[in-house]
Amino acid sequence: MFSYVFQSVSTETAKRFLCSEQKELSDAILKRTAKFDYEEPSDEELTAAAGRVFEMLDREENDPTPR
Repeated sequence: MFSYVFQSVSTETAKRFLCSEQKELSDAILKRTAKFDYEEPSDEELTAAAGRVFEMLDREENDPTPR
């Protein structure tokens, strides 16, 4: 997978990375290859979205009906 996008790092080398290093590498690959038509969300937008997710999870946790 990595060798397809990032020619200088082989798949075997990437497999030897720690999880945190794999995430860092994949983030770097995506930043170089992905083209987005929008700006990155601000910290405030991300915080608000996370708050909504946790509120929803809290409601589901207190709801006796399973998903």
